[in-house]
Order: sequence, then C-alpha cells, then structure tokens
Amino acid sequence: MTLECPSAIAAVEVCARGALITRLIELPSSLPDGEVDLVVAGVTPLVEAGSIRAAVTGGARRVISVQAALAVTGIPARPGRSTLQVRALDGRIARLDAERAALLARTERLRDLRLAPSLATWRRDPVDARIEDALAVSALIADLVSEADGRLVTLEEQLADLAHERAAAALADAQATSAERMGSGHPTRRITIRLAGDGQPERLELSYAVPAARWWPVYTLRLTDGGRHAEWWLEALVAHRTGEDWTGVRLVLSTADLIHDARLPELPSLRLGRRQPPSLRGYRPAPAGLDRMFDGHDRAFPALSPSSTAAPIDQGGGGFVGASYDDLEVDEVLAEGESPAPTRPAPTPAPAPARFRTTLLTEAPAAAAAAMKKKGGPFGGRVAKPLAAPPAPPLEGALWADETTPDRFDLPIEPADAWRDFDSLTLAAPGDPRRGRLVHESDGASAFAAYQAIDRIESLSPMGDARDPLTSRGLFDHRYDASGRCEIPSDGVAHRLILATAPSVPTLRWRTAPRGAPEVYREAELQNPFDAPLLAGPVDVFVEGSLLLTTAIDGIDRGGTLRVGMGVEERIRVARNVRVVEESAGLLGGSTLVEHSVTIDLTSSLGRPSEVEVLERAPVSDEKAVEIEVLTLPEAEDYDQADRGAPVRRGLRWRVALPAGGKARVELQYRITLPSRSELVGGNRRE
Repeated sequence: MTLECPSAIAAVEVCARGALITRLIELPSSLPDGEVDLVVAGVTPLVEAGSIRAAVTGGARRVISVQAALAVTGIPARPGRSTLQVRALDGRIARLDAERAALLARTERLRDLRLAPSLATWRRDPVDARIEDALAVSALIADLVSEADGRLVTLEEQLADLAHERAAAALADAQATSAERMGSGHPTRRITIRLAGDGQPERLELSYAVPAARWWPVYTLRLTDGGRHAEWWLEALVAHRTGEDWTGVRLVLSTADLIHDARLPELPSLRLGRRQPPSLRGYRPAPAGLDRMFDGHDRAFPALSPSSTAAPIDQGGGGFVGASYDDLEVDEVLAEGESPAPTRPAPTPAPAPARFRTTLLTEAPAAAAAAMKKKGGPFGGRVAKPLAAPPAPPLEGALWADETTPDRFDLPIEPADAWRDFDSLTLAAPGDPRRGRLVHESDGASAFAAYQAIDRIESLSPMGDARDPLTSRGLFDHRYDASGRCEIPSDGVAHRLILATAPSVPTLRWRTAPRGAPEVYREAELQNPFDAPLLAGPVDVFVEGSLLLTTAIDGIDRGGTLRVGMGVEERIRVARNVRVVEESAGLLGGSTLVEHSVTIDLTSSLGRPSEVEVLERAPVSDEKAVEIEVLTLPEAEDYDQADRGAPVRRGLRWRVALPAGGKARVELQYRITLPSRSELVGGNRRE
C-alpha cells in the first residue's frame, strides 16, 4: 500500500559548509499492518540523494528502504509573479537602452555632416539654387537632431522611472518566499519510505543534506549604566539557497564539516618470503559471455541491437576507442610517386548515440596520404597502413569516450569515488552499447542547479570583518543552539539572527600613556558568559543605546576575557612634564652625567574613585659605556606590553588610585652616565 504524507521542516543544522535538514512527516491516524510505502513529495531537487535517511520511533515499525526519485511535472516550468515582474522590467529597460544607444549614434552621425555646396563653374545649377538646397538640407538635419534630442529626454525620464520601479520590484522579490519566487512546474524530489512491522509509530523523521548553506559568527555588546552592566548577544549571519524556506525551525550552527572521513587507515603487513593475499576491491570485471544474455532480445528487435548502433564490445569489457596518426605503425617506405598497396579497411560502424559516440579510425584521408608521400612529411616519407581493429586495452566497466574527447574516458575505473554514488548508477538498456553493465549517469539539470547555488553562496561576502568559522574553530568543533525558532528564506542573502543572550559584569579600567597622547582612555574588561567559545568575528559595541564602534575579536575561549575600548574619558585629565635636573662632568672629565625628572599629574572630576593605569618608558641603551639609573616614585612594576601584541623594552606601569574629585602624581627620575666625548643624539638635554 502506498500513502502520500505531508511533511514540514522541523530542524536545521548548518555546518561550516552545507546543512542537514530534518523533516517531520505527518502520519495518518492508523497505518495498515505489514509493509507500507509512505511517499514524501515536494522536497528540494538540490538535496544530496545519497544523504537521505529516515528514522522511526515508537511501535514495532522499522524502516527497510528509502528511495528518492526526481519528479518532473507535465506542465512547463514558470517562475513566480515577483520574479516575472523583475524580468519584465529588465526587458523593458534593455529595449529602452538599445533605443537610446541607436538614437545617440544617429544623432552623432547627423551632427558630423558638413554641408558645402560646390561653386565650380562646370555645374549647370545656379549658385543661389545650390545654396538654397544646402540650407534646406541643413534645416532638415536640425529638425531631425531636435526630434532625436526630444526623444532622448523622454527616454531618460522613462529609464529613471523604470529604474525606481525595478528596484521596488527587486525588493519585493527578495522579500518573497522561495515558493512564491519559484512558481510552478519545477522538478522536485519524491522520497518513498517503506516501513515494515505492525503498530502505529509515534514519530517519523526524514533527514537529508543540502550543500548551498553557510554561516558567519557576529556579536553585539551593549554597555549600560556607565559601563557597570553589559549584555552579550551571540549572533550569526546565515545564508542558504536550498530552494526551501526555513520557517519556524530549530536552528543549530556547527563548525564541523558536513562530511568527514574519520576512519583510521589500514596499514598493510609485509611478510618476506610469503605470498601476499590480493587486496579486496569493490570493482569486479564483467563476466565472460555477457552479450549472450541478450541473444533473444537481438533476434526479436534487430534494429535495437548494439551491433547496428555502435562498434562491437569485447566480452571482457574491452572495445576499440580510436587512435591518432601517432599510433599508426609504419609499414613500408614508398618511392617517389609510388602508390601504397591497397589494404582492407576496418569495418565502419553505424553512428552511436550522441552522448556515447565512439570515434574509430578507418582510412587516412586522401589529402593526408598525399602529404605523407612528400619527403620530409610528418612520417619522413613513410606511409602507415590503417589499423584494422587491433587488440586494445580492455575498457573495464564498458565506459565510452565522448565525441568531443575521443582519447579519454568520462570516468576512471578505480579508484573513483563517483562509482560509490549508488543513486547515480543505473543498468544500461538492452539497446545500449554498454548493456548489462552499471552506468554512472547523474541528473545533469539538478547537478547544474546545485553547482550554481553553491557558487553563489561561496561568493557571498556578508560583512568586511566576518570570518569563516573554518579558519577560527581551532582543533575542536563547536555547536551553537538557537534559543528560539528561526525563519530564514532561501534567497541567498545573509540574514542576521540572535542565537542567545547573556549578561556580564564588566570591570572598568582607565589607561593612559601620556608620552604618546595626553589623554586617559576608558576600557571595559568582560568575561565570556557562554559555555561555548566565541569565534573570530566583528563586534558592535553600544554604549547607552548608541553605537560607539565596531571592532573585531580573534576568538575567546571558555572563561576568557575581552577588553573593549570605550573612548576618551573627558573627566580625567593628565599632564606630563619633563625637566633636566642637572648636567655635569665627572671627575677628571672622564664622563658626563645627565639627570632627568618626569612628573605625571592626574586630576579627576568623577563622582567615584577610580584606578588609572599609567604607562611610561625608561631609556635603554646597548652601549656598554653608557649607564642608566632609574628611580620611580611610587615604585613602578615592569611592563613589557606583551598582552597587546607589541612588546617593548624597559616599560613601566603604575596603578594609581585616584579618589573621587581628587589628584595624584607619579614621578620618574633617571640618570644617564656617558663618556665625556660622547653625547645623545639630538642633544643631552632632550627628553
């Protein structure tokens, strides 16, 4: 018994490349006992046929087979109304553009005309008549140019209106559902699930893979209450062109590959002095005497016999595919003007079907034979006899070369992964030259549509800072579940979705490097609040509801921290003053001593205490004769700036506690001792 059941997409798992779709099949209230076929129609034709799986839960039912076929309707394919509207407007715009180009060319030719009436004495017409004719022609040309200019103005106005109308129609087409855009009459996949057993199952799911789907991680950080509270938004840009709209589905994003072979390789053992067993292969050659299976068919239908449509095939799977002149054997050397001895040409077969036609070499053309007689020809004066069906290497699997490439096969024999695509393997018909053998024939139209969809998704660039999860997933794969149900149309456009939100308590910090810029910068340090790592991607930072900046992260692990710059803190001022305390010569003029003093003053107008991180550098030298002594007040800690990815030498850092509305000062003193005959570049008193 065959029953047709409706279905709907319930869950989608988008991988780094491709997506795994799960359909929930609505079962009838009661199923008959025994074997029953459930037909699911309307599945996208872009599905990978070899990935279709069915799972049944509840009852004493089990799935014994799943078949997929391409269902083609009898009516011609017609796109949806929105797509037809866009195409109609494109046609009108193209026609008006062509008319405008023709008018512009005609106007240019008319304006380039130069009217010069001839005043030669041999002309019989009077001069005034010739001038009159020239003026009349000039007036006619002026009228034609004026009329063309008026038409051009009208065309420009019409094109501007059509451009606005086309933009509105394209927007409506992009916002329409996939079913509305596709229209009717397009082929679909028809999947048949055969169940065995008794009882009523509780749930029947159908899953399959589609390749044209991708996603990119993006984030949003919202800071409120002066930076005391923060909220992370884990988001993603998802795009697919699968031919099916995902409406109200449970969405899962994964960094894993859709198909990955994780099997360990088998290492063969080598034993000296013993015969190794032959390796097992999935391919087996055609048995001997295969063509005798079709003797009755050939007697009943002689017109459909392969012998009348193509060259004979060797019983071992071989056949003569063809040869070039380079493969011909040189038989003898002919004298000048001597004709070659007559040879018996090979039998000329009737033409085979266009797709599997085989080129056989029979006789060399007369022109080629005449050219080969000449001394210094392509064979040095030698003439080759045509080959009459010599033994050729067997064509295992009876593959036939295409007529455009007669010297190579469509598909290699082994190893060839295409032969493992069992959904594309069919048994050749009795009238086919490859009869009795499996033939790899994929659905060309569906495959081409799938390649187009994949190419469009791969070339999509949603944002400048969006990163491919394949490049930032690390050594482990991660899974991100959406907290609610999602709707994503099949339009090939990246849609931004909110997967999850989580609060975070930021730690506010103030940093300043007054030697570089006399400003204090505010930063917020946050911890990753999610159980999964944050992949590399762009982050939109909002402060009190206003977009402050858009930055990017390189990836944060579980429990990792992120520092976000929040701009200049105007309520904290910093001033840096440098002076040379003393410059003196050492005893007996052997050395010069220069002492500097650097003071950094901080003034706060904040209504709460704050801790400011002050960064400074002390001078360094690789000269052994130069001595540098550093004294800080209060005492500073060493800072190499490795956390910023730009390490420095002799860096200093103070953590200054600044009271509300108060002031603070740090001081750096350093003494440089150098030989008396040397001085610093730029002067000893420079900072």
